[in-house]
Amino acid sequence: MPDAQYDLAGYREVERRYMKSVGTFTDSEPLELDQGPLHIRLIGKERRELDTTETLMIDDQHITDIARRKAGETAVSLRFVRQIKADEPAT
Repeated sequence: MPDAQYDLAGYREVERRYMKSVGTFTDSEPLELDQGPLHIRLIGKERRELDTTETLMIDDQHITDIARRKAGETAVSLRFVRQIKADEPAT
């Protein structure tokens, strides 16, 4: 989609309804990093259960290389992720 032209209101409404139905989520620590010509930003929320962690994330990626941006690569890749991960047993 065009660079920074997105609105997350629809996603946030679905997220809000989902979180209300399953329980309390807390904000995850945001992550921002550059990997080659990409800038990656992850923001999310997580909910811990006895042996799992459920995470809802928004992954925003865009090209930062000036030459590539001048050539027209200015779109944003936006992904929505729901991940459920088994926690490692305590030792």
